Amino acid sequence: MPHDQSLQQHYHLLLGLDKDWEVQEVKLSLEARTVCIRLRHRGGLAVICPGCQRRCSIFDHAPERKWRHLDTMQFETELRTRVPRCQCEHCGVKTIEVPWAGKHSPFTWMFEAFGVAVLQSAASTREACELLRIGWEGAHRLMERAVKRGLARRSLEDFEHAGMDEKSFGSGHDYITTLNDLSEGSARVIEVVHGRKHEDAVALLEQIPESHRRRIKAVAMDMWDAYLKAARQVLPEADIVHDRYHISAHLNAAVDRVRKDEHKRLMGEGDDTLKGSKYQWLRTHADKRSSEAVSFRKLHELGSENQPSVALQGRLPPLLELPLCRSCGAVLQRLAQSSHEQQAGANQEGSTAHRRALAGDTQLRQAPHHQRSERGTQ
Repeated sequence: MPHDQSLQQHYHLLLGLDKDWEVQEVKLSLEARTVCIRLRHRGGLAVICPGCQRRCSIFDHAPERKWRHLDTMQFETELRTRVPRCQCEHCGVKTIEVPWAGKHSPFTWMFEAFGVAVLQSAASTREACELLRIGWEGAHRLMERAVKRGLARRSLEDFEHAGMDEKSFGSGHDYITTLNDLSEGSARVIEVVHGRKHEDAVALLEQIPESHRRRIKAVAMDMWDAYLKAARQVLPEADIVHDRYHISAHLNAAVDRVRKDEHKRLMGEGDDTLKGSKYQWLRTHADKRSSEAVSFRKLHELGSENQPSVALQGRLPPLLELPLCRSCGAVLQRLAQSSHEQQAGANQEGSTAHRRALAGDTQLRQAPHHQRSERGTQ
């Protein structure tokens, strides 16, 4: 077999071409560092109309096009050919589809798959463009086609646990809101909208097909009012779940407020016991033998007799371990009541500060009125 025929057969196999196509020429340019593979459609064969999928005859050939392919060694590789146009009785004259690339794409399927992997791994789109040696516009169109393909084959069948979150987008107070599937084993982004207002959140949730909305069991979000109202409006039967980070932040703020009130009261009596103890109340003392843990226990032992905030501090972590809290407000009320009963000997000012911090400073939302008891227990 002559050398040229062997080379053409070699690239024919590498490209995975079918019998309708053949490699006409392989041209290497050392100066340009490129490999150009010219393809040709075998004449005399019937072709498939891209509109109706009927077999029809070839009308003519479109002007030559090129597609960027995966590099051959260190050489940039491209495919070139004139694509046949078919004469269809129902659709008219149409350019047929080629097996190595999508419609209107300047890249082959293999290059697009590689490009998506690079874009996902790179720190930025600019870095991915440099690695792929393509322009920003090319990268943007590549992502658009990948998203379109993904949406076409996406199924919401197992979508039952949703998540809403805001992301800073650009400079200043410019945000996007994402809708995510939080189902175990299938975490993914479902939809994105610009903004984080109530109407933006409603528009986002309405992207879920109406027939599927009743299947959403829970929506996880932070404590942003716009998200809460939108979820109750569009998904009235879904439970609302707040993440542990925001709950912990509000609880820590409540503890710190109580500490401040207690410290102010004690300083008025000439007692500086709580001076400089702010972060001891906010830390998690996992190592109970550390000097900080020992110091905190001393405060705890001292304060458990006179300071309601000390009793509250030890009761916060178990709250976050509850598998499902239908009414965080009710739990906090019971915490306050229990702490108050144990601290019956505390003075009125300290108890008032304690209840005020629980009721006001935590700002925990009551669970929606629609939550049903069969959805779980605390």
